[in-house]
Amino acid sequence: MARENKPEKIDTLGKRLGMLLFSGLFAVAFGLGGYFAGLQPLAQTLRAALQVRSWQPVAAQVLGTELKRHTSSDSTTYRVHAHYRYEFAGRQYEGTRVGLDPSAGADNIGDWHQHWHGLLQSAQSPGQSITIMVNPHAPSQALIDPSIRWGLQMFRVPFA
Repeated sequence: MARENKPEKIDTLGKRLGMLLFSGLFAVAFGLGGYFAGLQPLAQTLRAALQVRSWQPVAAQVLGTELKRHTSSDSTTYRVHAHYRYEFAGRQYEGTRVGLDPSAGADNIGDWHQHWHGLLQSAQSPGQSITIMVNPHAPSQALIDPSIRWGLQMFRVPFA
């Protein structure tokens, strides 16, 4: 007796393969999104926090600061900008990095941006200085706040 292919079995197999392909693409897309939006920024911040521990504190003069606001229909985000000058090993340098995250964008997680903008504005007075951290092996690398923003890190965890 010859074996017959039943159209129902072929149709069911096709649906299963289609669903498997769709699920696989869905998993890859969300996996990549989680990596780039959560895991990679988490790891970069933690790695930077470890590296900065060996950097040296140096006095710096604040040349300028600005708090940028971006308002949308549902929220307002902030980003602090800074410009400062410092001397290390007899050479003058200028920096702009504020926190550990070198590619930091605007956010509304806590008041970190507003806090640093206020401190930097106060430090712009003549004779005032702030303490920054400078990489002794690459003195052009410096930042103001070497602490981890735990609120931002916790925000990234679900994406990771």
